[in-house]
Amino acid sequence: MDQRERIGDREEVMRAAIRDALANTWVCLPAIVQYFDPVKCTCTAQVAIKIRVNNGTKWTWQQIPALIRVPVHFPGGGNFLVTFPLAVGDEVLIMFADRCIDAWWQSGGVQQQVEYRIHDLSDGFAIPKVFSVPKVPANISTTTAQLRSMDGTAYIELAPSGVINLHAPGGFNVVGAQANTGALTATGEITAKQGTSNNTVSAHVHGGVTAGTANTSTPTG
Repeated sequence: MDQRERIGDREEVMRAAIRDALANTWVCLPAIVQYFDPVKCTCTAQVAIKIRVNNGTKWTWQQIPALIRVPVHFPGGGNFLVTFPLAVGDEVLIMFADRCIDAWWQSGGVQQQVEYRIHDLSDGFAIPKVFSVPKVPANISTTTAQLRSMDGTAYIELAPSGVINLHAPGGFNVVGAQANTGALTATGEITAKQGTSNNTVSAHVHGGVTAGTANTSTPTG
């Protein structure tokens, strides 16, 4: 019999029962990605917090087995989605559902529960990305919204003034037609490809004119 039952402290017995129940109630935990499946949008993740277990004689710290086939949450809505190439070693937050999600995950829609489990380790969703102190990215902007690389060298930035800044040290590629309704200013050279040759704005030539000191006429429509 538990010593607390012998001394007749009912409140303490109830508190112990509540603590035992809460010890088996999983809400959210940080975890470290071990594998990412981009086809099924799931990951295998190792919970980053150990649990304290009593084997009957002493307390020990044990590692929770890796969670497998955890659905990964990417923000989105309608026909739009933001995705990230989740990598091994990334830190994520695992949120555990109130009830079994197996049937919903397999078939979508509204489903019955396959098992009557509550706040179980089997029913987690991985939300990237969270950071322990050693992995906090440098130079987080406190004045603008950014979609950026981890090192901060490449980013698309939206400022409160409505200005959008693009910083791409490795280059900026566009596939498709472009339309610009405002002024366009370039501090570097502009190059246009025509056939097999590359024509720059500063060094391009016009054909069909006689060489001399006069200027060509304005472009035709």
